[in-house]
Amino acid sequence: MHVAAPCSWARLTFELGVVREFSLQNFRTVILRWKRQSKRSAMFSFFKRKQSQVDRLIASDGINHAAKRFAQILARKLNNRDVAYRFILQELDGASKGNAASAKFVRESGIAASEFKDALTKDDPEVDGPEGPQMFLLGLCLQISSQVVMAEFRCKVDDEIMRLYGFGRYEKVSTPSSPNLSLGRQDEITKKRDEIANAILVAANRGGPQMLNAAGSQAIATEALCNLDDEDLLHCSTSVACFFALAQLAESANREGNEVIAKYISRQCKVVSLTIFELPNSAYSDVEIGLVDASIDILKRVEGYSEG
Repeated sequence: MHVAAPCSWARLTFELGVVREFSLQNFRTVILRWKRQSKRSAMFSFFKRKQSQVDRLIASDGINHAAKRFAQILARKLNNRDVAYRFILQELDGASKGNAASAKFVRESGIAASEFKDALTKDDPEVDGPEGPQMFLLGLCLQISSQVVMAEFRCKVDDEIMRLYGFGRYEKVSTPSSPNLSLGRQDEITKKRDEIANAILVAANRGGPQMLNAAGSQAIATEALCNLDDEDLLHCSTSVACFFALAQLAESANREGNEVIAKYISRQCKVVSLTIFELPNSAYSDVEIGLVDASIDILKRVEGYSEG
């Protein structure tokens, strides 16, 4: 079992825009509840950022890893296979007018120019609407400081979407995760991820300010559980997966100096853990026990788990 790399609270809040807007007064309530001694400046430090989190993610994890993660999130905005294909056609049309590397990507895509020619000129709200995949990807790309890296990142995201859906040069490649070849299996995985994301949403917002929206919980689930293979994910208890994802988020907030938020999240974790501990260890697999143990260790470091 591979434990996922820690989530970045800063990336999830600022760059993906996943925190639901709530009033300053509500935020003060959280501050006063968990750290009455904190100075006013500590509250504002939560909102500081020095550089793009997308740039930092690419620098720390590598462009291939970053592109794959964001492609997984973007794929949730593709309502069906037809929308995914129209998205790729628009991307190829745009890339064909880009730099040499983008043009090379288009030539090697395996999709004929006649298919994507003038795709960008067509009005397609499901693809390029305000909440569509095009705007999401554009938002990410605008946060990348280097034009060259931006073009490479965009092509790699597109390539991952093509691989997932079996488009173009991936059409005859047999990949277990390809929806083209295993629609039933992919539907199971998507349903499971949605269950976990919903559990995260409910747990994070329980009894306090509405910290997350649906997009935020989806991003956290994808980020925290990215190193679980499909089989482990499908057989993992939703409460265990939620516990692990929130624990990692608490650790990230703590690591970035957001102690109040870290302790708030860890308290929400404790409620989730009560459900888990209702059953004996024998009810859980080795993977689930490993996730729970890792979560408890994280929460002890945050110093929120054992508090009453």
